[in-house]
Amino acid sequence: VTFDTGTSEFHDWWAHDSVEEKRAFEKFIDWVFDRWTRDPGMHIYHYAAYERTALKELMGRDATREAEVDALLRGEVLVDLYTITRQAVVIGTPSYSLKDTEKLVAPPRASGVATAGDSTVAYQNWIDLGEPCDWKGSPILKDIRGYNNEDCENTRLLHSWLLERQKESGIAWLPDRGET
Repeated sequence: VTFDTGTSEFHDWWAHDSVEEKRAFEKFIDWVFDRWTRDPGMHIYHYAAYERTALKELMGRDATREAEVDALLRGEVLVDLYTITRQAVVIGTPSYSLKDTEKLVAPPRASGVATAGDSTVAYQNWIDLGEPCDWKGSPILKDIRGYNNEDCENTRLLHSWLLERQKESGIAWLPDRGET
């Protein structure tokens, strides 16, 4: 989800086999790297380790976009909101999963797919039923897309909510200048 013009815009890259996955990964990294080149202060906010791990695994498996991914990681472009949330607030739930923390900032989910496990089951159903490969022609893929969109949007809302809590608390963000 980008929020360039004050409105959320969901971007997605689909793949249904390893060849398409490599192509989608390359397109995504090229898109991100271009945005970061134009705006060096840009960050990618994510929740927990999955996204960072997936980038490294796809880069290594396909031996592609190594320099770009390395630069993004060294440039600390990826910001894990899970770590920040756990250190910043007590939420009174058994875990700090996105599904628990998003209740602070977002309305109940509307998608028919509610969890990552549901998404996996839905994708297998899509394979079994032989629906079209494009989410626009497949109700199942459309539900999976809706779930991913809600995850991204709720992560964006959590980021905004955390910034508001920071501001309310009078805590200034100080960039690391390497000083000791």
